[in-house]
Amino acid sequence: MEKRPWVSPDIKGIIDDRSLIAEVDAAGFPVFSTFEPPSPTARTYLEQTEAAARKTFADFNRLFAEDVAVFRRKMGESKVIELLPEQEAISIDSGAQR
Repeated sequence: MEKRPWVSPDIKGIIDDRSLIAEVDAAGFPVFSTFEPPSPTARTYLEQTEAAARKTFADFNRLFAEDVAVFRRKMGESKVIELLPEQEAISIDSGAQR
């Protein structure tokens, strides 16, 4: 899951970067490289990138709601230390309503 949103800058050599950040950068290039409205191809690419982002965020939210929640509960019951405090779910739409 760690590698899905980005590739660490510590990675050496030439890599096939298929991370979400790489997709967002690639989808944004044709939009920001002109003053014209996005072409149908650029719009399609943006829609595909948005779908990929929604899937990635849903997978992360599921991981934290399920696996990390169980881990957090077990750690809390052990009274050792508090790890991974609860956070709000990731959403693409949260910033659009401001």
